[in-house]
Amino acid sequence: MKKSLLIYLFIANILMTWGQNKAILKGIIQNNKGQALSGVNIYIKNKPQTGTVTDKKGYFEIKLPREKQQLVIDYLGYKPQTISADIQKDKYLIIKLTPENNQLNTLIINVKESRKKELKRLIGLSEIKLADLKNVPMLLGELDVLKAIQVLPGVKAVSEGSAGFSVHGGSQDQNLILLDGAPVYHPSHILGFFSVFTPDIIKNLKFYKSAIPSRFGNRLSSILEVNTRQGNKSSYHLGGGVGIIASQLYAEGPLQKNKSSFLLAARQSYGDLWLPLLNFDAIKDVKAGFYDLNLKLNFELSTQSDLKISAYTGRDHYIPNSNFKMNYGNTVGSIIWKRHFNRKLIGTTALIYSKYDYLIRIKDRIDHVNYDFDIGLAIESPNFKQDFKYRFNPKNTFNFGLDTYWHTIKPGKIKNSRVENHYTTYPVRQAAELDFYFQHQIQFNTKFRLTYGLRNSNFAQLGPHTFYKYNDFGETVDTLKAGQYQSVKTYHKWAPHATLHWQMNPKSAVKLSYDRTYQFLHYLINDAATTTPTDLWLPSSINLKPQISDAFSLEINHLLGRHYFLSIGGYYRKLQNITDYKIGTTLSLADNIESDLLQQKGRAYGLEFLFKKTKGQLTGSLAYTYSKSEKIHPEINEGHWYPAVVDRPIDISVLLNYKVNQRLELAAMWQYYSGRPITYPAGTYLFEDKVLFFFSHRNANRLPDYHRLDLSLSWHMKNYKIIDHQKIKKKWQSYWNISVYNAYARDNTFMIQFKYNEDTEKMNAYKVTLFKIVPAISYHFKF
Repeated sequence: MKKSLLIYLFIANILMTWGQNKAILKGIIQNNKGQALSGVNIYIKNKPQTGTVTDKKGYFEIKLPREKQQLVIDYLGYKPQTISADIQKDKYLIIKLTPENNQLNTLIINVKESRKKELKRLIGLSEIKLADLKNVPMLLGELDVLKAIQVLPGVKAVSEGSAGFSVHGGSQDQNLILLDGAPVYHPSHILGFFSVFTPDIIKNLKFYKSAIPSRFGNRLSSILEVNTRQGNKSSYHLGGGVGIIASQLYAEGPLQKNKSSFLLAARQSYGDLWLPLLNFDAIKDVKAGFYDLNLKLNFELSTQSDLKISAYTGRDHYIPNSNFKMNYGNTVGSIIWKRHFNRKLIGTTALIYSKYDYLIRIKDRIDHVNYDFDIGLAIESPNFKQDFKYRFNPKNTFNFGLDTYWHTIKPGKIKNSRVENHYTTYPVRQAAELDFYFQHQIQFNTKFRLTYGLRNSNFAQLGPHTFYKYNDFGETVDTLKAGQYQSVKTYHKWAPHATLHWQMNPKSAVKLSYDRTYQFLHYLINDAATTTPTDLWLPSSINLKPQISDAFSLEINHLLGRHYFLSIGGYYRKLQNITDYKIGTTLSLADNIESDLLQQKGRAYGLEFLFKKTKGQLTGSLAYTYSKSEKIHPEINEGHWYPAVVDRPIDISVLLNYKVNQRLELAAMWQYYSGRPITYPAGTYLFEDKVLFFFSHRNANRLPDYHRLDLSLSWHMKNYKIIDHQKIKKKWQSYWNISVYNAYARDNTFMIQFKYNEDTEKMNAYKVTLFKIVPAISYHFKF
């Protein structure tokens, strides 16, 4: 025993002495413009195995013996450097690298590595940069990030021109849309035709339709992260654009050079000019418009930490006539502090706020008396997040943290101006959520990588309020009274995730994933194929169980040569507790609204195909999806499976871009999809001298199939001048865009209206078409 103890003390003494003979060398590596370089290799000249790489901020940290060292700094596309450092104590260095003129040989050597990086963009995550969107023809010439993702396989627009979208057979509320980390509850303007995101300030989109990381929760189908640019830290710039429906302007520059920056953007529409273009008499005289304001501040607090502050507000006005006015909009913001504790551990702390509200003012005349009514609703969610990323070694990375929400939902308050202090106030609904998550990514070898995780969600419905429990017939069976912040109903749920990557060879990869997701907020709309500002959210409660999705997906990806990409995949989803209305009920603000709701089972499955050409004068993609989305409930359609409103079996998107020269680019997009399900009246009957419709099975009919062709032309103004036989880039950069929506003027059916003709005593159907052919022109600039 004593002998073992002596041996242990001897070894410990050696280890302590060895540790004291080490010093820490850390610092940051930048290019000649002061921008951080990630992935730079740093190693000892005679011991290549002793080294490290820089992180995304260009930061590195390495423990070395206390002696003179020859360090090599090597990075693709830059001249390698060898520096001498006498490391007698901890040191901090700032190292700048110079670009290498001739990169051809290095590029050839790294072709296989670049192919591997390309194949990392597998099922579930698609990163889209702003430059990839600019040649996509858009409605009325307005670049829209939400419509851009609708050309991806497995993603469908809920209706023509709408910013709302369905992913893998889910409804539009099942998509979590984040702006710089903050949820956006109503991400569209004016009848859902445009998104709230100002295109010129978007840095990229990150879109997960499966293999959803454990750090995300509270939505069933997908995650869309919209990230704005940070603003230039070295110089000031101004840019913007003028189109037929809106104009935008942004400014960016340093607050403290190379240390902090700002980005300020504004967008204003003039909807009254373009609404007459719609082929819909009901809204031709409507007055409508919107504005957006964005602010982004970035501070580099040190080489190890930075702070980002982001804020957005935007509002719409909608006035169909002199007796009705609506004003609605979002306010969101985030404060995100990111800290690199060391080369292994990164922490991110976020304070987030999100609110959506609307106010409706109605003038009416009842019994020869004029009345003014104000109706207001709101949902707001403060949120705190703490995330950690720990890179244990190159093969093992851990992510863990917590996520908290406080939901306040104000379902309505009605004010009558004719009666003093007359208010009809519907109770505020409150809920709290606390989630914990853990995720581990392990690289077994060069071929296999496994990512698995678990999210624990705790959701509580809170007082003060009197709560009613209903049976299947909508009858009250129990009454519960709760005080301030008292829990009425609590749900504890576990959501596992697992994804397996198999890199078969440098050109081919397979990805298999399983996701269980929960959604505790229920979105109530009369027609899931439209996006309206009066939609209502409700929290899970004693009557409404959380919605559940179990999703399986498989995708095979293959690189065909250097410029072609092929992806084939499939998915299956099992859904539970999907919220819908009972037969014969409509959207209402009543306190007993939950008695009019039912929860269904659902299923969705499909096959996806994507072919892309990524480089060359002609680029483009072909996306094809075959899918089904169905629901079932004993009270509907005699208990048989029936199609969900987002069920469109065939969906095809073809996108082509042709670069004629450095200044002229052409683009074309053709889309085809099956008509969406709809419920037609089966006949009429007389009730109190009124002719009313009666309906048969829900969603038993379909609109006609849809297809259209969009075209665009981008003409870039001459952006350089010749001085001493050299091309010098001009400060002012600009281009014109001309687009044509629905180029062959297809009469696509948006909806069917039914009217009873008293003269013929017959019911007539009328097809409503929104858009015929719509040309647009816009001008964009920056300097």
